[in-house]
Amino acid sequence: RRLLNDAAASGMVATVVVGTRPSGVALDRIGGRVFVANQGDATVSVVDPESLDIDVVAVDTAPMGVAVDADARRVYVANQVGTGGGTGGTVSVIDADTLAVTRLVVGGSPFGVAVNPVSGVVYVTSARTAGELLVIDPGTGAVQRRAVGTTPFGVAVTPDGSKVYVANAGSGTVTVVDAATLAAKTVTVGAGPFGVGANLSGSRVFVANQAAGTVSVLSTATDAVVATVNVGGTPIAFGTLVGPIN
Repeated sequence: RRLLNDAAASGMVATVVVGTRPSGVALDRIGGRVFVANQGDATVSVVDPESLDIDVVAVDTAPMGVAVDADARRVYVANQVGTGGGTGGTVSVIDADTLAVTRLVVGGSPFGVAVNPVSGVVYVTSARTAGELLVIDPGTGAVQRRAVGTTPFGVAVTPDGSKVYVANAGSGTVTVVDAATLAAKTVTVGAGPFGVGANLSGSRVFVANQAAGTVSVLSTATDAVVATVNVGGTPIAFGTLVGPIN
């Protein structure tokens, strides 16, 4: 946090070298550490915000999404291939204090990760063609599977923990999942939705439509698209927004 304040005051920014082909990043909102999933070398870089020292944690092959739970006790990493290539996709669970790693074999092609800030339940998208949302109990590691749209990538949870939003790139839709019942409905957005994120108040969800060059804005009260913003290029990612957007 001090680093960010100093950078803002001086106009300088720091460059931190992490692993090869970094693909996902998550913030420990308690301690401020940054966790970076490095797809190219099957590691997670743990960056201290004050010293910029880096710890390196080995995970399985092709880590993509990464998320930290609300208590900053566990870090979840979606690996598209298990060690040795024969176990299918896995989720690495990193103890945030010791950096010890355990592995959950889930199959498919895990990609996006989000953690419910209320219940601690972990949501992982499986980005194979017949898309699934994997719902993981953080205590037992038990996995439930919920069918979603085609080739799901991004996933986000509202701040109150009530709804999960999955961006289905192959079908141009968002699947809205009730966190309590796993009942789902489908919302049509732009072409190639990839990243998704909720604002801090939980009133809006934003979807980056990579192929369309747009952002779809959903009301969480109705799950209807209330605005479409042309942004150009190929927008990909959204995290949880921290601004006063309502």
